[in-house]
Amino acid sequence: MSSLIPRFLACTEQLSLNKVPATNSGRPYRKLKFNGEKYEKLSDTDIKELANSLEKNTKFKGELLLKNNSLTDLSALYLTKAMETFKGITKLSLKGNGLGSKAGEFIGDWLLDLGKTGGSLEALDLGGNNFEETGIRRIILGVARAKTLRKVDIGTISDFGLVLLAEELTLFYGEEADPQGVLEKIKFKENKDKEFSSKARESFIESSENFSPLIKCGDDELEYYNKDKKIAQKEFKKFKKRNLVMDQKSLIKSVVKSLENKRKPDKIAIQKYFKNTFGDLLNDAMYELTRKQEKFPENDEYFTIEGSLIFVGEFLLENLPDHEVEHLKEEKESKGEKNETDV
Repeated sequence: MSSLIPRFLACTEQLSLNKVPATNSGRPYRKLKFNGEKYEKLSDTDIKELANSLEKNTKFKGELLLKNNSLTDLSALYLTKAMETFKGITKLSLKGNGLGSKAGEFIGDWLLDLGKTGGSLEALDLGGNNFEETGIRRIILGVARAKTLRKVDIGTISDFGLVLLAEELTLFYGEEADPQGVLEKIKFKENKDKEFSSKARESFIESSENFSPLIKCGDDELEYYNKDKKIAQKEFKKFKKRNLVMDQKSLIKSVVKSLENKRKPDKIAIQKYFKNTFGDLLNDAMYELTRKQEKFPENDEYFTIEGSLIFVGEFLLENLPDHEVEHLKEEKESKGEKNETDV
C-alpha cells in the first residue's frame, strides 16, 4: 500500500472528477482508508480539499475512515457540510482526532438532517474525542433520530450524556414508541478519571426497562456498551449490583448487627454464637449465597445488601450446630412446662 499522502491526493483527484477512486490496477475502492500514520497525518487543509471533491461526486459509495489524524473542529465542519449533498458514505470514522464541542455540534446537526432526508450512513465511530456536554448532547439527539444508522460509538460520556442517552432511547425505541430507525448497537464508555455516579447509572438502568425486552432490528438486538465491554440487556442486573456486593468482613459485621437487633434466647450471646459457629457455618452460608446468585441471576433479593443479609442470617439459624439446637429445644420445652404450671 502506498503512503498516506500520495494515496490521499490520488483518491481526492478521482473523486473531484466524479469517479470511483481505484488502485493503480483499476480495482475500485469501497473503503477510503486515510487513517493517520506515525509520520503522516492529514490536516484541516487536506480535509477541506476532500470535502470539496466529495461535493462534486455522485458515484462513490463506501466507508470513509479518518482515524488518528491531526484534525480540529474545522474538519468536522467541512465534512458535514459536504455530506449534506453527498450521500454515499456508509461508515464514517473520526476516532482519535481530539475533536471538541463544536465538532460535536456539527456532527449532531448533520445526523439530525439525515433523520429528515435519509442517506447511506450505517456506522459512525467517534471515540477518542472530547465533545463535552454541548457536543455530546447534539450527537445523542442526532443518533436517536438518524433513520439509517445501525452501529455507533459515541466515545466518552459523562453523567449528563448517560442520562440523556437513556431518555432519547426511551423516546425513540421504548416499548410505547414506534421506532423509525434501525439502531442495533451503541458503544460508549465513562471517563477514566471520573466514573459514572451511582445516581446516573441507576437512572440509565431504570430507564432501560422502558425498552425491554430488547428492540428487534431484523435478527439483531439493541445492545449497550460500557467501559469497552459489552453489556447486553440480560446483563443489566449484574451491572446493577456492582456497588451492592459486600466483602465478607462487612457482611459478617452486618449480620451480627442484624441479629443483635432481633430478640434471641437470652442464654445464647450473639458474639459467643458467632465465635462457636463462625468457621464452617459462615463459609457454607457464603457458598450457598453464591450458588443462589449463579442459579437465579434474575432474583434481585440475592444481590442486594438486605437480601444477602436475610439469606445468610436465615441460613445460620437453620443450620445451627447440634448442641445449640438441643439447647434451644430444651429451653423451649422448659418454657412450655412453666406455662402449664402457671395455668
